[in-house]
Amino acid sequence: MTPQAKSVLQGAAAAAGVLVVSSWPAAAAWFAGRSGSVGDLSETRVLTIGLLWALLLSVLAGRWMVDVLRKAPANPDVGRIDPWAGYVLGLGVYGLGLTALSAITLLLLLTDEDQSLRSREWLVLALWTAGHVIAAWAALRAAAAVLPGSSPPDTGNRDSD
Repeated sequence: MTPQAKSVLQGAAAAAGVLVVSSWPAAAAWFAGRSGSVGDLSETRVLTIGLLWALLLSVLAGRWMVDVLRKAPANPDVGRIDPWAGYVLGLGVYGLGLTALSAITLLLLLTDEDQSLRSREWLVLALWTAGHVIAAWAALRAAAAVLPGSSPPDTGNRDSD
């Protein structure tokens, strides 16, 4: 197997991991809404938006992993396992952020059991989207911190200015 094929295969594995981690909160919210345990949440678009976000993020994570794996041999400070160490750290930070997001959503929106979530759907979706973006940003920063001399994709290395 060529090195390019290996990096693409590893990028696909990274994308699959991100897809699983990033789609569980939307699936859990949909399941809870469907069972009636959180009111009429089953009518909101949380599952659709969550799955679209998960798909987008997994494609980006896979592409970035392929790029990092291809550039790693050129950098003598980066070991063979360093890209995966950054990936695991970033995935852990992202998972922690998603757990915090679910807890914050429950605390802020489910305090009044008699008020319908349908009337506050925009707030649920805004919290959900902002929380995912913040968690992804934190994960990217954490993963980049593991790799010596690297920076997150498309931000440039600010140390060289």
